[in-house]
Amino acid sequence: MGARFRCGTYAIPQGATDFTLTGLALPFTPKTVLVSVRMPDADADIISAFVSGEPTSAGFPVALSAPAGRAGYTLDWQAFETDEQAYVDGESLAVSYTDLMKAVARFLGYDYDSLTNAQTEECDFCVQSGVRNFYRPAALASHEWAFLKLDGAVQTADGVGDYLLPSGFGNISGQLAFDPAERKRSVVVVPYGDIAMMRRDLRRGAPRFAAIVSTNVMGGDGQRKRLHLYPTPDRAYTLSFRADADEGKLNATNRPYPLGGHAYAELVLESCLSIAEQRVNDEAGLHTQNFNAMLEAAVTRDFRQGAQDFGFMGDTHDW
Repeated sequence: MGARFRCGTYAIPQGATDFTLTGLALPFTPKTVLVSVRMPDADADIISAFVSGEPTSAGFPVALSAPAGRAGYTLDWQAFETDEQAYVDGESLAVSYTDLMKAVARFLGYDYDSLTNAQTEECDFCVQSGVRNFYRPAALASHEWAFLKLDGAVQTADGVGDYLLPSGFGNISGQLAFDPAERKRSVVVVPYGDIAMMRRDLRRGAPRFAAIVSTNVMGGDGQRKRLHLYPTPDRAYTLSFRADADEGKLNATNRPYPLGGHAYAELVLESCLSIAEQRVNDEAGLHTQNFNAMLEAAVTRDFRQGAQDFGFMGDTHDW
């Protein structure tokens, strides 16, 4: 979850069935690009999109399931430096929610294949608490895992004020920074109500304020986050930011893998088993000791791998 991403939007030409986004100037060659079509209104035909060729740092080709028969269709895109799908599908060595449930059930003396409702709730409690304990260990209140941070940027378009953010996105940490060449102050994150009020003035220009709002999107993506800007951009800007990853509850279908990937699989497992020890058996035993020892080594590795320079964060120049 610590990989870089870039996202933006593109006005689909009326009547187009395929086109190429160019001039993106991404700071990496994307390994994964996700695209989705935003309809002009609720009565418009639903159109899907897919990347039809090899993406490059300059752009990528897109094909539509049907022609954009009217004006107003837009393409939301997200480009990832690494395999974004790994955050959803996991990795072959990653530990899954089912793996954790089985391990906790076995530790508690239960038959996983015939758990009662009460036993299922007990095992799930230990798993969810164990994952939270892994994400935010009480013994290391000042440490924040590198994989819980996203290094992202939105590339704006003229006249577009709303931008769909990738799945797994939590909230922006701090403010949004313009490209250093823009020499503008950072964009301040405010409540959405402030944005809605300011938008009564249909102003365009360099964005000064931003808000993050949860929204439902078409297809199987479920709930996602959108970035709302004011003023509405009057041209292309690149807004960089640091973001918190979404740390929602695990389940067997929609969120089967904890963040961090296979590198932390054993640590997550020991965390869940340590919770079972402490809260069900009322003791801090071998699994608690193992978790604490493994945690120290993991934090040392994370410090080596996770240090980043976020770069320019605005200056005192006037707009």
